[in-house]
This record gives sequence, structure tokens and C-alpha cells, in this order.
Amino acid sequence: MLNYPAIIEILKSEHYDDKTRFFEYFCRHEFNGLKNTNGTGSSLFLKTFACFLDKKADAKEVFRHLDISTSEYFESEAATYQVLYFDFSDFKAVTFQDALKSINRIVADGYKDFFEECKENGRLEHLVDIIGLSASEQTLSDSLRIIMGVLRRYEWRDENRKLAVLFDNLINVELEADKNGYRDEMGRFLEDFITPEVYKRCDLFLQIGDYAGEQDMYWRNGRYETGICYREFNAELHDCQEDFKDFAVSDEKKYVFEYQPVIDNVDWDSFVANGRKKIEEDRLAAKKAHLEYVRKQREKYAVELSADVPKFSPNLGIRHRSFDKSNNRYVVLTQDLQALYKKTAPNFNANDIYKYMLGVLPDRRVVFGERHIKALENITSGNPYWDAAEVNTSWSAWLQVTVYRSGDDFRCPPAICENIKVYVAMRTTEIQDYFIDSLKYLAAHCKENFAAKAATCERDDQMCYWISASDFIWLRKFYKRYRKKMRQSLMFVSYFEDFGISREFSGMDDSHNDAQAHIISDYFKTIGDVSDVDLQDMYNNYIQKWNADIYEEQEYGRFRDQSALSFIVINDTLDALLGISKLSEDSLLLSGDPKIWRVLSKSYCWKDVNEKYLGGGKEAVE
Repeated sequence: MLNYPAIIEILKSEHYDDKTRFFEYFCRHEFNGLKNTNGTGSSLFLKTFACFLDKKADAKEVFRHLDISTSEYFESEAATYQVLYFDFSDFKAVTFQDALKSINRIVADGYKDFFEECKENGRLEHLVDIIGLSASEQTLSDSLRIIMGVLRRYEWRDENRKLAVLFDNLINVELEADKNGYRDEMGRFLEDFITPEVYKRCDLFLQIGDYAGEQDMYWRNGRYETGICYREFNAELHDCQEDFKDFAVSDEKKYVFEYQPVIDNVDWDSFVANGRKKIEEDRLAAKKAHLEYVRKQREKYAVELSADVPKFSPNLGIRHRSFDKSNNRYVVLTQDLQALYKKTAPNFNANDIYKYMLGVLPDRRVVFGERHIKALENITSGNPYWDAAEVNTSWSAWLQVTVYRSGDDFRCPPAICENIKVYVAMRTTEIQDYFIDSLKYLAAHCKENFAAKAATCERDDQMCYWISASDFIWLRKFYKRYRKKMRQSLMFVSYFEDFGISREFSGMDDSHNDAQAHIISDYFKTIGDVSDVDLQDMYNNYIQKWNADIYEEQEYGRFRDQSALSFIVINDTLDALLGISKLSEDSLLLSGDPKIWRVLSKSYCWKDVNEKYLGGGKEAVE
């Protein structure tokens, strides 16, 4: 923290060489970094600049007698900022861990300057770790963004709360890292510590550093390209008659002063000790409340399905599954799973698994031009039964059309959980006209609202339709003439004729394929090798987690937020894939019974199904 009273005394001294006229360059943001400053008095310049800006210093009267007072920026900038000042001039560290400790001490000074704001913001644990010099690497790397957030600079600009961030000789950190062999670790840390958001979300950013040349910056992976514009400290600056080399001061003019806290009445040791005590008390109270919550949840999830609920699916109430592993379909699906494992190792990212499962090629586009969009907007033209076809082109991967029935009091999309979700894939990427013609045909025959989307990049799930069970016949009739061009392309979706059949999910994931990708990703992370892949184990892992029979303290089952609808669709689909059941017109996945789907979409365990189904589905309808 800067000793502003000492700085003000220097400014009043007859020996002070007034360089305040140079403040103007930074106030008007012509550039925000100076290099090659060794021996120029740049550190004193930065401290006096901080004193000029800082509301807490409020040194306006002192600066009124200096050169900066003639600038147009004097009234608007003097004593109008909250200033974060970080001084790395004396930084030394032989190891990366030593470096983090030193950075912790420097950052702690900044936090002490805004102690009250941090305390009021509810960041007690973060504040205690920083000021108590026990911050983790992650806490330190987040610290600058967090304190900027505390100062309300993170989301919007406010002329009454301007923020300046000033760094003196941060380059010393990098030079020490380079000299002592931990530059890669430090480079990653600094990229997380000073992100592009830091530059963008403060009103004034200035960094001054004593380093010899451009090569000292290269190993930082171009971080400075994001925001810092550097100038040589001795370079001529635009119309200025003097240059920054005049910052150099003689030995007799060197100024020495000690730092002292802006807040000097806080016993920091007591604050840290009391803070840690309160954090531990809060943690114990939270753990106690959490364990009580878990106990109640386990009681709820332990309830079995009532015998009075009709078995509209053989998978209602299940907690474990066993399969015939010699079944050829089981073998093929396991092989597909093993191929997925090899393709997505070692990270097993759910998004990567999703793209691989669906053959997504985002760089290969399917173009819907103006002609197509116009045709889609006009598919209800001349048909008084429909109000309009709404075309949404804002998605990055899809074009969606929703067709609304005339006479509705308000536009309501299809009742998603009650409608069948139908996947259609053709043996061509030229799907535009097929898509348009199908919607024209549906508009001529369907009796209920329907929706559809078409992929705008190459992928296996080219088109999807949401359609009522009673209107599904019209979609089948339209594609009957193209049956030879249709293909069954999706790995974990069951097919009726050549249509992939599912339901739209609710809860954690919004689609069948998203949920399946998470099931696979979650399972892959629990096994050690491709030879360990076991389809039965994977689905039992999912089933147990959905039923909360597997409990994880930090994550109360990834899948507990998935509805019973998702659970039943995934397991009924698996039955069809393995040949345990046949997907036919009387299958649950093709059922139009709204009560079943409303109950399942609002239930998250078998107790919920009992209550909602036996209660007549009223809760689900509401």
C-alpha cells in the first residue's frame, strides 16, 4: 500500500522534478505500458500518478500547483479513481512456490486497501486466505478479477466508481522465472492472473517495467497482444517537446520512503484468526445442514414404485439391470462403446463424445439461403387452419421452424414432453428441399402444433421433428416415398421403420443424445482401460446414480436432476437396441397418453411417480 502522506511531501519538496505533465498521455489512454525504464525515476512517477488518481489520497490541491493542473484532464481525473497498485520492484523468488508466496504478499496489500469493501462483499474465505498469506495458486490467479468484481467494475462502467490498475515492474516476476527455470508455470499463472477481461474492465491500466528488449516478452504466448500497447520509455511521444528520458534523476534527488497502510487500525493477525474460526463454524453448520438434506433425500429416493402404478414400461421402478452378454446386439453396441473410448481418450469430454456419436462436422456447412427461408415462412400460406410458421435462424447449428394453430389465445409451441421426437437422416447432405416439402405436407394434414429443425452443418441427425402421436402418421406417409434414401445413423437411438424415436428431455440435459453423451463420459472416467468397457456396468452406473444408490458428497449424483421421463426413455431405448423389446406402434415411446408423459416429466424418483400418477396426474398438469 502506498504511503500517500510521504508522496505528497515529496511533491511539495523543492527538489521534486515535476514530470506530472506526462500524466496526460495515460489519462487519454494513448498507451498503457512503458518499458526500458531502469534508472529513469519511473517508479516514483508511477507512485505520484497513483497519488494523483486515487480518491483516498485526495491530493488535488497539491497537484493544482504542478504542471498537470494545466491539462484538460485535471478536473475530470484527479482524485476520481479507486486505485489498485502492485509493486514488484523488489521481487525475488528461486522457485515457483516461493514466487506464489511473494505474489500473495503483494496482492494482500491491494486487498488491505479495500478491506471494508471486500468484507461487505461476502468474500470472507477468499479475503482471509489472501491476507493470511495462505492463498492457493487458484485463489491467487483469480484474485485480481475478484477484487475488481468487489469494486463493482466487472459488469458495467460507472463514472462515480472508476478503477485504475497500476503495475510497477511486474517484469521482475518473469525475469526471475526465466532465470530460475519455472517460466512455463509462471507464464500460465500470469495469463490467468491478468486476463483480457482485466484490461477491458478497468478504466485505466498502466504497467511500467525495467527490461532490456522484446525477447523478454516472447515466451508469454502473446499475452500482451490482448491489450497492452507498449512504448519505449525514452521514445519521443507525438507532439511532446521533451521525451521520457527526462525522467532520469540524479543521485541526490533519489527519494526513499517507507510504505505504510492506508488502513492502519486493523489487527490483521486477529482478523485472520477470527475469520478462519468463523469460516470453520460456517463450514460445520453447512455440513450438518447438508447431511440432514442428504438423509431426507435418501429416504425419498429409497421409496419403491407402488404396485398401484400401471407398468406402462418394464423399466419403471428398476434399480439394477442384467443383460445377455452373448447377444450379438450387445456385442456390437459394446464394440461401438470401445471405439468411442479410444476416440475420446484421455479426457472423455461429454461434448467430444456427443460430436463423435453424431458425426458432427461443424466446418462442413448445409446452406439455407434466402429462397429456403422464404419458402419456410410461407408454408402456411393459404391455409386458414394455421396462424403462422415461425422461422428461427439464430442457432449456430440448426434452423428451427414452429407451426402454430390458428385461434390460439397465445402462441404455444408443441407440448414438448407429450410429443414424439423424430430423427430423420437422408443419404445426402442436400436436405433443404426435403425439409421444406415435409413441412408443407405436415401443414396440409396435421391437426396439432408441430415443430422441426434442420442441421446447418453436416451431422448424422440431420432433421428432427416434434409431432403428436396422432399426427405422426402424416410424417410417415410423407417419407414413405423416400424410404430408400433414409438411413439409420444414430448410435444410441432406437428406430421405428427408418425414424429415430425419442422424447425431448427435461432436467439436466435437453436432449436424448446430450444425456447419453454424459452417461458415457461419466462412466469412461471411472475405468482404466478400453478392455474394462462393459455396457452393463455403464448402464447400472447410470441407474444407481439416478436412484441415488451411489452417493457422492460433493456432487449428489450427476443424474438426479434428470426426470423419470429421461430415465425411462434411455432404458426403453436400450431395450429396443438390444432386441429385448420391439419398437412398435403400441410402444411407450410412441404413446400419446399425456398423463404418462406429464407425470414422468415432473418426477425425479419413484416416490414422485407414485404421488403424481396416483394423484391423477394433477400435480404434473399444474
